[in-house]
Amino acid sequence: MGSWTLTKSHTGTGLLSQFALLSLIVIGLITIALSLVISYYLRKDLLDREWAITADYAHTEALHQLTPTDFAAPMTREAQEHFKRLYEQMIMTPEIVRVKIYDATMAVVWSDESRLIGQRFPDNAELASALAGRTVVKLETERKGENLYERNDLGRLVEVYVPIVFPLTARVAGVVETYKLPERVFANIRRGQLIVAGTAMAGGALLYLSLFWIVRRAARRIESQSALTAHLQAVREEERSSVAHEAREELAQVLSALKVELAAVAANLPEGRVALRAKTKEMLTLLDIAMKSALQIASASRPGVLDTLGLGAALDWEARRFQARTGIECQFESSLEGLDLDRERRTTMFRIFQETLGNVARHAGASHVTVGLEKEADGLLLTVEDDGRGITDREIADPKSLGLLAMRESALLLGGKLLITGAPGKGTSVTLTVPSGTDRKPSAGSGEGGIAP
Repeated sequence: MGSWTLTKSHTGTGLLSQFALLSLIVIGLITIALSLVISYYLRKDLLDREWAITADYAHTEALHQLTPTDFAAPMTREAQEHFKRLYEQMIMTPEIVRVKIYDATMAVVWSDESRLIGQRFPDNAELASALAGRTVVKLETERKGENLYERNDLGRLVEVYVPIVFPLTARVAGVVETYKLPERVFANIRRGQLIVAGTAMAGGALLYLSLFWIVRRAARRIESQSALTAHLQAVREEERSSVAHEAREELAQVLSALKVELAAVAANLPEGRVALRAKTKEMLTLLDIAMKSALQIASASRPGVLDTLGLGAALDWEARRFQARTGIECQFESSLEGLDLDRERRTTMFRIFQETLGNVARHAGASHVTVGLEKEADGLLLTVEDDGRGITDREIADPKSLGLLAMRESALLLGGKLLITGAPGKGTSVTLTVPSGTDRKPSAGSGEGGIAP
């Protein structure tokens, strides 16, 4: 089913307000998402790099200070001296506060806490992974068995398990575990995240301001075009009124006077002038046709009933004309009486109605049209429904549908809402909602919704 709704949000001001809100939300969400994603990968990259540097340092120092014999006979005096020298070298790094060394059996062979030496910790999953040849990093969140005798006033520590593999061997000889303070690393990460967030926000703000400036210019152009369209429409309506007035008043009066004079001439013709009397009779007939055409032109330009009896009577009159002209049954229903509506709204709603009926006659293939005019809380509601083939989405959105475009623009100028819906084989419905506006009182004894004479 096709559907197209036009509201005041399609105007320049409405477009600008809608864009300002939606773009702010979208750019804000994009900025937040971008900041989170970049921050996540920045944190991961910095941590991976930091722990990789620590692991490389520990592995290099272990290969420099230790030998395979130290792990084969870790309790010898020489091996303990080598372990201690490695510890003293590594502890010189400010962030490293503790070091443990394990052999291949998961036993502690050296620690600054002597009570741990010789104890095995087979339930340490990170140690088992390191003995399998993988460098493991873990943020210490709970105390384990190997931390039993250690003070816990250092706060959070990062444990880095480094497998030691000596040259010319394929087997892990042991593991060096370092405990590192992460505050400097996390401070660098936070600083980087703040820079990323600030940059993303600045970029988002710049993008928002640039787009806002572009849309603001477009909105102003739309407002200018709408104002020009309103002016041209008013000028065109004035011209129609002028044509209607001249056709109805001046031309009709001239033709009436001519008819009276010609009738007087015909009445004074001698009985024997048969040919001349026939000619004057033919001329009188042509004058009647001319007078009727002048009135039709006047009514087509601007129906007098629209200004004298109001919108309801004009719609009913137009529906009857449509039915007589096309043979399509057109039923008008309205219970409104005494409706006070200004000239602009009367005229615009009537023109939209005329265009709708024209579309029905040209494209719908309908046999029946129902028209309704009702009062709602927010204004007037005009509905036109037919039983034709039904308008399609493509036809509704077609920029070459100049009639629909004119209807949309006319509704916009009144701050109204136009809804066009259709379904194949189920007809088309056009609904126009226009805010109430009163700047003119109806003529005495007249009211909206009356029947045209």
